[in-house]
Amino acid sequence: MLEYIPLDVLTDEACRNASREPPAPETSFVVSNGKWQLPGASFDVSKEGRLTFGEWCGAGENLVDAMRKNLRAEGEDRSGGPVAQAIAGTFASHFKRLRSLPNARVEFDVVLDYDRHLRSLFLSDSHTFSMADFHQDIWRKCESHQNTRRLKEMADILQPSPVHIPTGANRRLLAVEMSLALVPVL
Repeated sequence: MLEYIPLDVLTDEACRNASREPPAPETSFVVSNGKWQLPGASFDVSKEGRLTFGEWCGAGENLVDAMRKNLRAEGEDRSGGPVAQAIAGTFASHFKRLRSLPNARVEFDVVLDYDRHLRSLFLSDSHTFSMADFHQDIWRKCESHQNTRRLKEMADILQPSPVHIPTGANRRLLAVEMSLALVPVL
């Protein structure tokens, strides 16, 4: 089964902190029946959404480099074969296109959402889904999703917090404190 690899595990910092030992042959990417596989891997995707634009750019480059060296495509007897190089090339084009969008930094939440969707779709159908194309319909869905999220965050910020109205002795103490605050200091 092909597994999604979140880019937060491929940031420059994560790569620096990783073991310096070369990967064992069984940790190479494998494409089988049109599905990517990284045997024995399991990744936490919850942190990927917190990447900065710079971290994402570096992680994208690291993913492409890893694919060029470690991806073993279906029908290839070694990692980094011609099909693996072609796949890595489409991913490189994908990341370059997104980095070069005029508002990529300003709308990075949309860029990241779109990138995550495309990489997931490619994993589910690498034979027919093209990373080389810009998918306007998916981009619009990501824009809509992020706009809805932003509006909800703004509504949460603007929502007034409940006011606690003191009762009894606390109310009298508050009244005294407020009247003292109004007395001018000489």
